[in-house]
Amino acid sequence: MRYLLLVGGWDELVSKVSKMKIPFVLIQKKELVTQYQIDNAYAIEIVDNFEDHSLIVDVAKQLHQTYNFIGALSFTEFALESTAYIVKELDIKGNRLTPTILTRDKQKMRDKLNACKFENNKYAIVNSLEEAYKSSENVGFPLIMKPIKAGGSAGVIKIDDTKSLKNAWGKLKELNYDSYILEEYFSGIEFSIETISFNKKHYLVAITEKITTGAPNFIELGHNLPADISFTLKERIREFVFNFLDVIEQDLGPAHTEIKVFNGEFKIIESQTRVGGDRIWKMIELSTGIDMFRETINSIYNDKLDLIFTKESYSFIRFFSLENVILENVTGIDRANSLKNIIDIKITKEKGERIGGLNSSNSRSGYIIATSTDYQEGLSSVKEGFNQIYFETKPIQIQ
Repeated sequence: MRYLLLVGGWDELVSKVSKMKIPFVLIQKKELVTQYQIDNAYAIEIVDNFEDHSLIVDVAKQLHQTYNFIGALSFTEFALESTAYIVKELDIKGNRLTPTILTRDKQKMRDKLNACKFENNKYAIVNSLEEAYKSSENVGFPLIMKPIKAGGSAGVIKIDDTKSLKNAWGKLKELNYDSYILEEYFSGIEFSIETISFNKKHYLVAITEKITTGAPNFIELGHNLPADISFTLKERIREFVFNFLDVIEQDLGPAHTEIKVFNGEFKIIESQTRVGGDRIWKMIELSTGIDMFRETINSIYNDKLDLIFTKESYSFIRFFSLENVILENVTGIDRANSLKNIIDIKITKEKGERIGGLNSSNSRSGYIIATSTDYQEGLSSVKEGFNQIYFETKPIQIQ
């Protein structure tokens, strides 16, 4: 028997692997281990940090002697790179190192796009405020500043002038990242494109329209899937993103690629070699019938891709975004759940919890999902459900 190695994950994902009757071993952080994972994995190896590549590879090598892995995969953003190193070192199936590194490191991705003469933003790498001042003259205002390696919209700030650059630098340095990238700001409608690659061929699964807070931090507040766009625009996006995937040498597994479109121009924001987060994977299931986790696992373990669209529906998610308050109570959930087309509601904050600023995806307070075969009906349902839920809060004094 050959096993699958899973690096990181959560109970919903473990359930999918178990239901496929695939034997798997899990490398997991101690605080993330659950009884369900213990009951379903053939073995669990505990690590402190997914980003310690050499440690994770050494652990995988030891496990490989016993379990003879056929492949390794991760859907956890900060474990993607370590998992790609495992794939390389053990010479097994999984996302390769080149596309993973290029998408995890924003500088390397921009450098690669330039080298291949692919449509790119002006950019510069900075390690000090003085370098940021100097580089901003070449990149131009407005610009986006963000850590070279981060996730969940953490540390993303739009900067309009040198004064706001100084203020932003002070805030970002508190996050303790080593280097930052300045990128030319590009206005327009933002989309995420969900794809899966197999045998060096790319397949478009969904295009999602994204709703964000806008400047300065662009925290995502909602998604509409599939995006309500013309067939022509869809095909142009498909071609643009497939060309990008060729450039980064993505040949196996999922990719979640974010772009902006304005006046017929397309720009890459960033990409990751994983399934889209923010419950986008669930929305894909609701709208198309395709399980991105199952398809990815199948492509690695069974060396095949089914990708059969069995549904034609629209799905919508909206996120609750409390800021600088203490949560005292939440009401209206039952009313919202009783509405037509509402599929799921989850509050991610506890009563009595102090909620700070809205500075990343992790700081949001929950979500509501609706689905319908009619776009406008589904959109109305998620808005109505959202408005039914009331948060009783007490403000926090900002120092």
